[in-house]
Amino acid sequence: MKKYAKIRIISLLLALLFCLSACDLSSIFSRLPYDIESWHEHSWDNWSMIYEENNVKLECSLCKATVKSFPVSQGLEIKDGVLVGIGTCTDQYIIVPYGVKSIGESAFANNNNILGILLPNTVEVIGERSFKNCNNLQVINIPEGVTKIGNDAFFSCKALIGVLIPNSVKEIGSKAFSNCGYLEIIYYVGTEEEWNALS
Repeated sequence: MKKYAKIRIISLLLALLFCLSACDLSSIFSRLPYDIESWHEHSWDNWSMIYEENNVKLECSLCKATVKSFPVSQGLEIKDGVLVGIGTCTDQYIIVPYGVKSIGESAFANNNNILGILLPNTVEVIGERSFKNCNNLQVINIPEGVTKIGNDAFFSCKALIGVLIPNSVKEIGSKAFSNCGYLEIIYYVGTEEEWNALS
């Protein structure tokens, strides 16, 4: 596994939120972290994502100020804590509501409208084929708390730029990231021993 500088990883995870303000993804990467720091007096490494009922906000941990706020996606099909489908949601950048525990099998499969996904830290499982053939998906976070990434979960996500895998992940299924032509960054937040212990 390749490990990259903290700035690039945080840029990747925050890029989804910045795309919501209608910026072009490539221009975001070329300007980070400068545009981020112009949003607030304290630097971006002090910011955290806080879910509220209908939105998610970036909050400064130093002064508790809200830096930016974005609405949670509406119309997603959720049953008993499992996100089972896109439902009536037409968002290109999807913010999954807080409380979702699992991304169901094939929940977003074959959807070429989606450019980015933000998952809350309540998600524990990313199911089999959940994002398979999402050819335009560029950025997604895998939050701390996810323990399993299913078979073919991101198979053929051809525009996916990178992923950060937390050390809470204990199982990565077969071909989970296969055929992802632009995948440049896979960063595992853990030790080499933990990585080797993954099934």
